[in-house]
Amino acid sequence: MNHIPAEAIASSVPFRFLVGPNRREFTIHSALLSHQSPVLDKLVNGSFSEAAEKCVTWDSVDEDTFIRFWQYAYTGKYTLDLSIAGLKSEPQAAQEAEERTAQEAIEAATIAREEKEIVQLVVKRDNTLRGLSSKDERRLVELQARAAKRAAREAERRAEIAEEEEEIAELLRMKDRRPPLAVEDRERLIHLLEKQLARKMEEQAAGEVEEETPSGELSSREVQWNTFKRQGASASSGASSSTGFVKGPPARRNQAHEDYTSTFLSHARLYVFAECYGIAGLMELSLNELHGALVAFTLYEERINDVVVLVRYCYDNLVPDALREMITLYAVCKIEKLWVSEEFQVLVEAHGELSRSLIGHMVKAL
Repeated sequence: MNHIPAEAIASSVPFRFLVGPNRREFTIHSALLSHQSPVLDKLVNGSFSEAAEKCVTWDSVDEDTFIRFWQYAYTGKYTLDLSIAGLKSEPQAAQEAEERTAQEAIEAATIAREEKEIVQLVVKRDNTLRGLSSKDERRLVELQARAAKRAAREAERRAEIAEEEEEIAELLRMKDRRPPLAVEDRERLIHLLEKQLARKMEEQAAGEVEEETPSGELSSREVQWNTFKRQGASASSGASSSTGFVKGPPARRNQAHEDYTSTFLSHARLYVFAECYGIAGLMELSLNELHGALVAFTLYEERINDVVVLVRYCYDNLVPDALREMITLYAVCKIEKLWVSEEFQVLVEAHGELSRSLIGHMVKAL
C-alpha cells in the first residue's frame, strides 16, 4: 500500500460505519478509507447517498472483523486478541488421553488373557484322564465361542475389504475409459474410497499399519502436505505480493487443550470481507495468516472439531474459491484424522462439492 501523507489523513472527514446487527458506530478517516480499494473509493467519493452522508450501514459485517480491518487500514496489519475459555486444562486433556490409551490396553490384555486361558484349558483337558470339570468345560465353551466370533468378524471384514478393493480398482479403470463413469458408478467410487480412507485411519490408530516410505521417496500424503506448505496466498488469490504489508512472525505451535476455532474463523472471515470489498493487500495478508496458522497447527484428537468448523464455514457459506481450495487441500492432507469425526463425515455427505473435491485430490495422489 502506497503511503498517504499523515496530514492528508488527519485532515480528512471521518467516515462513519454502523456495524453488525447492533449497528455499533466506528469511524475511519475518509482519505485513508478511499485508499484501500477502488470499491471503497467509490463508497467515499462516489455518487451514492453514503458518500454524501459519509456514513454506511454494514449489518452483515461482524464487529470483530471490522476492528481487524480498521487495524489494517491504519497499520498495515492486524492482531487476534482471542481468549481461550471453557477449555480443559492441559493436564486434564493429557489425563483423558492417557485414560483412553489405558482402556485400549485393557481390552487388548483381556483378549490375550482369554486366548491364553483357552490354551491352558485345552492342554488340561487333553492331559487329564477324567477331562475337565463341568465348570471348566463351560468356561472353555464360552471362551471358544468368543474367539470364534472375533475370528468370524475378522474374516468377514477382510473378505469385504478384498471385494471393495477389487471394485475400486475396476471403477478406476472404468474412469479412465470413454464415456465417463455413470452417476451411480461415480457415487459408488466416492463411497468406497471414503471407506478405504476410514479403514486406513483405524488401522493406523490401532498400530496395525506402519507406512514405510522407500529411502529417498515421499509418500503421496507427504507430497500433498509439502504442496500445501508451499501454497502461498499470492498464488492462491491472484493478489499481488507488492501490496506492502509486513507478514508477522511464524504462528506458534498449539497445545492439545487450546481451541483454535476462533483463530481460524477470524482469518477466514476477514479474507471473505476483504475479497468482497476488493482490498487486495488484506486478502493476501489474511489468507497468508490462515495458511501459516494451519501449517503450524498440530491436529490433536481433541482439536479435530476446530478444523471441522472451518471446513463447514467454507462450504455452508459463499466464500472465494481460493479460500475453499486451500481448506480442502488441508483437509485432504489430514483426512485420516478428520475422518474419525462423525460431524466431518456428515459434512462430506451433505456437500457434494466438498466430497467431489476431496476425492479429486485423493485420486490424483493414487
